Amino acid sequence: RQDAADLAVQHANELGPARHLDAGQPLYAAGSTGQAWRVTDGVIRLDHAGQAGEHRFASLAIAGDIVGCETLLFGSYTFDATALTPCRLQPWPEGDTATSG
Repeated sequence: RQDAADLAVQHANELGPARHLDAGQPLYAAGSTGQAWRVTDGVIRLDHAGQAGEHRFASLAIAGDIVGCETLLFGSYTFDATALTPCRLQPWPEGDTATSG
């Protein structure tokens, strides 16, 4: 009989590989396509490009938050996402196989 921790690891492996980012490393850029991610460790900064092309702070994502879910509705990312700290992310939604990347 498998315990809950074993099932969680098995499920995560079925979704695809986790992503590990160093501080300062981009996760994705606004306008690009890809999948949504659950932040499992670390902090992600989300920025929106202003009219003059400057980056404007929009939000922070911490462990447990989902980033990039707008791709499921609009087909592309709305924000630039950059790791502020070393981060670990898992593909989301967790109940489905992650699609693009």
